[in-house]
Amino acid sequence: MRKWNKGLGWKLSTEKIVGLYMLCGVIWIIGTDYWLSFSLQQPFQPQNSVKGILYVLITGVLLYSLIRKYMKQVVSAKERELKSEERFRNIFEHANDGIVLFSLDEQNELAYQSSNGLFRQMTGYAEGELQTIKPREYIKLNDRQAAIQTLLQNGSLVEQADIWQKHGYMLAVEINSRLIRTQDRLEIVSVFRDVTDRKHADEVIHFLANHDYLTGLPNKRVLFEELSRHIKNGQMFSLLIVQIDRFKWLRSTLGRTKSNELVVQMAKRLSDALPEACIANRSGDEHFKLLLPKYDSHQAAKLGELLEQTLLNPYRIGNEEIEVDIRTGSATFPYDGDDEDSIVDLAYYSVEHQPSRTAGGKAADKQERLDLRRKVLIERELPLALSRGQLRVVYQPKVDLRTGEMTGVESLLRWSHPTLGEVSPAEFIPVAEEMGSIVMIGEWVLYEACRQLRFFQQRLGPSFTVSINISSRQFMQRYFVQLVQRVIQETDIRPNQLMLEITESIVMNVDFALHVLQELKQLGLRISMDDFGTGYCSLAYLKNLPIDELKIDRSFIRDILSQQQDLNLVQTIISLAHHMNMSVVAEGVESDEQRECLRGLACDMMQGYLFSPPASPEKVLELAGSLQ
Repeated sequence: MRKWNKGLGWKLSTEKIVGLYMLCGVIWIIGTDYWLSFSLQQPFQPQNSVKGILYVLITGVLLYSLIRKYMKQVVSAKERELKSEERFRNIFEHANDGIVLFSLDEQNELAYQSSNGLFRQMTGYAEGELQTIKPREYIKLNDRQAAIQTLLQNGSLVEQADIWQKHGYMLAVEINSRLIRTQDRLEIVSVFRDVTDRKHADEVIHFLANHDYLTGLPNKRVLFEELSRHIKNGQMFSLLIVQIDRFKWLRSTLGRTKSNELVVQMAKRLSDALPEACIANRSGDEHFKLLLPKYDSHQAAKLGELLEQTLLNPYRIGNEEIEVDIRTGSATFPYDGDDEDSIVDLAYYSVEHQPSRTAGGKAADKQERLDLRRKVLIERELPLALSRGQLRVVYQPKVDLRTGEMTGVESLLRWSHPTLGEVSPAEFIPVAEEMGSIVMIGEWVLYEACRQLRFFQQRLGPSFTVSINISSRQFMQRYFVQLVQRVIQETDIRPNQLMLEITESIVMNVDFALHVLQELKQLGLRISMDDFGTGYCSLAYLKNLPIDELKIDRSFIRDILSQQQDLNLVQTIISLAHHMNMSVVAEGVESDEQRECLRGLACDMMQGYLFSPPASPEKVLELAGSLQ
C-alpha cells in the first residue's frame, strides 16, 4: 500500500506537471498571437493559434508518457533497492554466525562499528555497550599484533580466539576476517563462529587418543613414544611392571563393573604415589606399566616396594572390602637392554622371577637379572635363528658294544648365536616348545638329517642309521605322518634306516600315540624310546607300543659303578627290553669301566664322550674311517 501510495503520488505529480505545461503553452500561444495581432494592427485570427495549441497538447501527452515511464523505472529501482536492503538486513541479523564490522585506526587498533544480533548475543553486550568498549577487552587473541599484521599483508585471516562474555563465561570462536580498503579508512569484516562444542569434542578425541578410557591414564602410544624418546636420547630410565595376581578370578567373582572400579581405584593410587615426571599406563586388565625417568634398578625396586605397600591396602567397592595380591618387576635402560622389546620383555620376565632384594643379595640379584636377560634374548632371537643360518645339526655316534663298530648316529640340534654364543639345547628347546617354533625347526631338522643319512649311507654302507628326536608338540601335529612320508620321498632314503626318538611324555595319551606310531611303522621307520626310566611310562603302555629300541638315560649310567641300585635298574631295563625284542642304547658313557660294565650286562649299544661328543658330518666320517 505504501508503494502504491508512492506510485500514486508520482502519478499525480506527473499530471500536474504536464497539465501546467499544457496550460502555460496554450496561454502562451494565444497570448503571443493576440499580442502580435494587436502590435501589427491586424485582425486576430484564432485559426492560426490552433496549430500551436495542438502542438502543445501533443507534446504534453508525449511528455506525460515519457515522464511516467521514467518515474516508473525510478520507483521500481527504488523498490528493488529497498527489498534488497531489507533482505540483506534479514540475512545479516539472522545469520548463523556473528558478523561484525571493525575499523582500523592509525595505531592498528580495532574500533567497533556495527554487528548483527548473534554477535551481540555471543558477547552478552548491547549495541550501545559495544560502541563504548574496545574489542581487545572481550576478544582474546594469542598474538593480536601478529594477527593484524598478517591481515594487512594477506587481506584475509582465519584464527582461533576466545570471547569473554559480559557475565564472565568464555566462548571459543573461529574468526574469519577480510580487510576492506576504502578511501578514508581501513575496515575489517569478521565472521565469528562458535566452536566451543567442536573444541570440546576435539579435546575429548585428543584425550581418548592419548589416554585409557577406563582409568584416564596415558595409553600405550604415549608410553612408548616417551620410552622411544628416552632410548633415542640415551637417557637412563626404568620400566616397572605391576601385575595384579588372580585378576581373572577376581573379575569372575566380582563381575565386570566392580572389577573395573577396582582397576580405577588402583590407577588412582598409582597416579597419586608416582613422582611427577613418571608415566603410568594400564596394559590390559591385570598389568600397569610405569616409566620412571632417571631411575636405576635399585631405585626402581625401592619405588616398587613403596607402590606395593600402597596398592596392597584394602579397596572399598560398594559395601565390600577387597584385597589384592600384586607383583612387580622392572628393567633398566641401558643396563638390561638397548631397545624397547628387550626392556619390556625383561620387565615382564622379572615379574615372574623377582630378583632378591634382601641385604647382601646384590650378587644374586645381578646374576638373576643376567639370567633373565638371557632368557629374553633367547625367546626373541630363537624364531629368527633358522632364517639367519644360526642353527646346525651335529651327530653323536652310536657304537655297537659287541663289535665296537659305529652303527649309526643321533642327530642333535645346536644354536650358535653371535652374542649369546653356543646356546644349550636345554635352554632353547623348552622355549621353542612353548612358543610353537619347535614345529618349524623340527621339520627343518627332519629334512637335514634325512639328507645327511643318504650321504652317510653312500659312504658308510646301507645299514647305517640316523636317529632324530621328535618333540611332543611336533608329534601331536595333525599331518606329522604325512610330513615324514613326504621327507622320505623327497630325500630318497631307506625308511628302515631312519629312527625317530620319542620321550615317555609323548605316549601318555596312549591311544593317540599308538595310532601315530603304527602309521609310522607302516612306512618302515623304527621307533626309539629316549630317556627311558625318567618318566612315568607304564609297562602296559610299553607292551602295546611298537618300540624297537630303549635308550637308558645318562643319569643311571653315571653312577652305575658306585650305586648298586643304578646297576640293578640298568640290568633290569636291559633284560626287560631283550625279552620284548628291543635293543638297548646306554647314553652318557664316559669311561672304559662303564663300557665294560654295560658290555657285561649285555647292553647292545652305547653313546657318550668316551667314543665321541656330537660332531660334524665330516668328523663322523673321519671317526668311522678310524674304526675300519
